[in-house]
Amino acid sequence: MSTPTPPTPLDPIVEAEVERAISPYVGLLPPEVLKTMREVLEDALTTHPVAMKLIDHLRERVAPDASGTIPKEGAEPRRDEKAKAGGDEGAS
Repeated sequence: MSTPTPPTPLDPIVEAEVERAISPYVGLLPPEVLKTMREVLEDALTTHPVAMKLIDHLRERVAPDASGTIPKEGAEPRRDEKAKAGGDEGAS
């Protein structure tokens, strides 16, 4: 599994999520409190490993060029793929 890309505080995805979270409180709380909420949320969304993964899931992905099986990073090939490649020593 790949490590999520840590977003920067000015990342548009982070900014949108912070705005969405703070919007119900605009006009109800003083500006200093809103500023503190924004800072805490930006910090959490850009440093906490779970939050970083969630933000990473919100990023647009490039569609694959073709369908098919994509090997996972660090995983060993399946037995039938080894046989096709000539790597299965026990096959006769």
